[in-house]
Amino acid sequence: MRYLILLFALFPSTLFAQEGTVEYSVTFDMEMPSMEAIMANLPPDMPLDSAMILQSMQRISNVPEQFRTIPMRMEFSGHKSLMTPDLSSLSTGMSPFGGDMPLQLAYIDHMEGTTITRMPSFDETAYLISQKIKPLDWSLIDTDSTILDYPVKKAEFSSDTLNVIAWYSPEIPSMVGPMQFGGLPGLPLLMKINMESPEGLAMSYNFVALRLEEGLEKKITPPEGTLVTPEEYLKIMSEKLNALR
Repeated sequence: MRYLILLFALFPSTLFAQEGTVEYSVTFDMEMPSMEAIMANLPPDMPLDSAMILQSMQRISNVPEQFRTIPMRMEFSGHKSLMTPDLSSLSTGMSPFGGDMPLQLAYIDHMEGTTITRMPSFDETAYLISQKIKPLDWSLIDTDSTILDYPVKKAEFSSDTLNVIAWYSPEIPSMVGPMQFGGLPGLPLLMKINMESPEGLAMSYNFVALRLEEGLEKKITPPEGTLVTPEEYLKIMSEKLNALR
């Protein structure tokens, strides 16, 4: 027993449990590609016209600044995570097509390298898109700081289309991270992401942890619904938009 007491004396900071919930404040911004680039990269036979795309681009660019920062919950357990936005804080009209279309929900298995995303829909149908994710080759930086009273360390990743800066806590032993950006030796409590697609869409995200809670009420499981490819989903949504018009 005295050795156990000595051990706690030497290491007074208790590790966070391997499962829990982290609440992030997420600030995002985007720069839309040109109309020509969008039209050139649409899947074949997609019934969208330039007027519809232009209207959608205008809706996205006109999203008020106060709605560019949203709360996001990430439940995590070991190598699995489930990310959901706090819909109660959002306004109608967040969808580029208007209406009350809910935002997406993302389930990620960092061990398997897969993500299953429940996409927005105009009806009660749940469309799921499954994709593979590649682990990032992080560079761990010998720099220390503190976030939410947890000691954190810095990590970076950089490529031609993606740049990420993360501050993670080794005291929270989980390999998950915001979106697909995990694989660190601890949970990220702050992350800055800048990415650009080949079509010219530029996105930036800032994740800042506001609160941590240990334990989960239920196991993390993938969402249920109809599995489709990204191309199939775009075609389905465009057909529904045309029907609404």
